Amino acid sequence: MQSHLYADQLTGQRAGRPRGSWPLGQLLLVGWALSCFVVLPLIALAQSGDRNNPTPLTRNELRGNIIPGGVEYYIFEAGPGDLTFDLEVKSNGDYSLVYVHLYDQGFQPLLEFDGSSSSDRRERKLILNQRQSLRLQISSPKITQGGIYRLKIGGAFKGYASSVARGDQSEVPSVTQSAKTVQTAPPSTLEVAKQPAAPASSSGTISVSEIKAERRLALVIGNSAYKTSPLRNPLNDARDVAQALRECGFEVTQLENLTRREMEEHIRAFGKRLTRDSAALFYYSGHGLQVKGINYLVPIDARIEKEQDVEFEAVDLGRVMGELEAAGSRLNIIILDACRDNPFARSFRSLQRGLAVVNAPSGSVIAYSTAPGAVADDGDARNGRYTEELLKYIREPGLKLEDVLKRVRIAVREKSQGRQIPWETSSIDGDFYFVRPVKEK
Repeated sequence: MQSHLYADQLTGQRAGRPRGSWPLGQLLLVGWALSCFVVLPLIALAQSGDRNNPTPLTRNELRGNIIPGGVEYYIFEAGPGDLTFDLEVKSNGDYSLVYVHLYDQGFQPLLEFDGSSSSDRRERKLILNQRQSLRLQISSPKITQGGIYRLKIGGAFKGYASSVARGDQSEVPSVTQSAKTVQTAPPSTLEVAKQPAAPASSSGTISVSEIKAERRLALVIGNSAYKTSPLRNPLNDARDVAQALRECGFEVTQLENLTRREMEEHIRAFGKRLTRDSAALFYYSGHGLQVKGINYLVPIDARIEKEQDVEFEAVDLGRVMGELEAAGSRLNIIILDACRDNPFARSFRSLQRGLAVVNAPSGSVIAYSTAPGAVADDGDARNGRYTEELLKYIREPGLKLEDVLKRVRIAVREKSQGRQIPWETSSIDGDFYFVRPVKEK
């Protein structure tokens, strides 16, 4: 009997399975492995890495497996109408980040956004007034793992036209003057086509052309999912601040619940996007603490058992300031709603509450949700007390940056009955408006 059963197993006849057949689960596993490690890499290798000789794009969906530091270029036509983008990224390893850039024929930037394996799908929309020839760049920084991406282009996508020679300068007018980008939900950034600034409207609607005097970029981070002392407000704070900044013309990268590695990678990537004509803003909501006069932002995976762990488990605020300073951007704004009670205070030799005051470098403003050495109230509402007031005044037309921070300080001090007094250090000598004054007709 045993020998018969053994023979059945060898011949595949047991349980009625035909000889030589594989179980469905094994077939699916083999298919997945082939697609990930054979098919997708071959597809990726077939794409052009030469921006002057891009790959013609005939289908409206791209799937690939991009390597760290890899770059792919495509050419296609689109318009008139709404051109939509839908990006999804899966990780091959620990963490993946993919950048998407859209250019006109002269390689003037029109649209840029990113997607990561730790974020939801990214959706964007570009309005084209006429048919245009466009260049698409997909890349991944060297600092992350390569990843599998899917980019679907819809709406006014027309594909590659045979009349447009690869690498040729087309007679089609530049898209820069005939396209504008608009926000779609749920976005993490607002991408702005380069257009001249125009007077603000009196209708209360903020348009791209009204606010685009300089390139405005923001990195917004909210950390709440701490194993030790989780917080209620930071995710709402980050989402609402990101939305307000988009309305004020910022290209926003909004991120939630980041590990130390992810925070450092995104801070570094943010710094690389800045130029000398940028107005840069960094907003953080979550746990923050000071050790020996140095301020640290606490990622959700921090394992801090003693004071000496902080340097290796948290992110030094100086890293953010260093990236902004190295970029040489004309204005840097750092807003920290991070002065909550130190959740690791019991294991510290010297108890230091809140954050330490840091002198703002030239052309910078550093705003704290409360005074040095004090702690902020997380609040019982949707937002923390500081961010709640910031959201009120950041959208008000005609308020200079200093006036916004001053009004926030007065409101928070009154509502907390003097227990929380926001603070800032500044070294700017010009005027900056989140929303420009409304000109009277």
